Amino acid sequence: MEVEHRIRRSRNNNRKTEQDNNNEPVKKKPKKTHELRELALKEIATLNNEICNLEEEIFQKESECAGEYTLDTLRGIASGLLENGQPSSLEETDRSEIEKEIDVLNNRVTSLESFTGIRVVENNVSVLSKSDSRTMLLRRISGTCLGIPFKVEFEVEEDEHRGSITTSEREDIRPDEENVPVLKRLSVEVMDSLAEQELINFIQSVEKEKALQPFFIGLVQYADWHSNRQRTFQHFYTKYPETVQLIGTPAGCQSLQLMNRNKPGLIFTIYWRICITETGHVTPDFQIHASVPQNRTGQRDNNSLLRSIPRQFKKVLPILGIEESIEVVIGLLCR
Repeated sequence: MEVEHRIRRSRNNNRKTEQDNNNEPVKKKPKKTHELRELALKEIATLNNEICNLEEEIFQKESECAGEYTLDTLRGIASGLLENGQPSSLEETDRSEIEKEIDVLNNRVTSLESFTGIRVVENNVSVLSKSDSRTMLLRRISGTCLGIPFKVEFEVEEDEHRGSITTSEREDIRPDEENVPVLKRLSVEVMDSLAEQELINFIQSVEKEKALQPFFIGLVQYADWHSNRQRTFQHFYTKYPETVQLIGTPAGCQSLQLMNRNKPGLIFTIYWRICITETGHVTPDFQIHASVPQNRTGQRDNNSLLRSIPRQFKKVLPILGIEESIEVVIGLLCR
């Protein structure tokens, strides 16, 4: 019994020793595992931060590279590739486009010339001075308006920043505040003796006021009447050479003399002047003067008749027009 009791005690002691031995590492293991987990999490967090930093650097570099390839750059690359592949066809296309643009411009010039009668022969621009904000230009334009030669020279000041104003900024600017080219000096010359005589006051006014646009408007209206007067006088001079005489040269004539050489005595002189105001408004002025030799002016009836002729001519002029009115006067002489 005692032996069994010793054996049982020994077994119990062994079990206790084994249990104690087994419990000691079990208590230490959880502590080591927790520390390793914390280290691993710190390492993972560090790696994640590095990965994020690298991704950010890559994104910035890609953005910079992409920014260099704008739409114009891509178009240039595509155009270059096409030119390398089809050089002749593109050159022909460019040439044809330029020819079309030239045709359009020529058509516009032709339309302008036919509509206004202005034909520009020379148009030169030179820079007188230039700064960061302003540019002073000198422009010379020469040409003809229905056969009347003219020269225009003017200085204009332009704002260099005018083209850089955005649409939103332009909407905020009042019309009187908007930067527009400023005409500083205007010089006009008309190389026609009769036109220069009739336009002298008008030219002085536009030069003083620096009114470039009103000058061209007035010149077109005047040149139209001037051409009509030349054409009308030449028509009657050619049709009735024995009756009609031009006073002055055909190009510089503003009066017409009518007489019947077979029945000398009564002479009609028709004056056709072209008046233009300082603002460019043009009106024709028609006058008729009747005269007889001095040895035939003694009768009161003749004097009364001569004084009534201008009034009668003024009455029929708006109804018949200038050509038909002259025809009536010629008919009186020739009957």
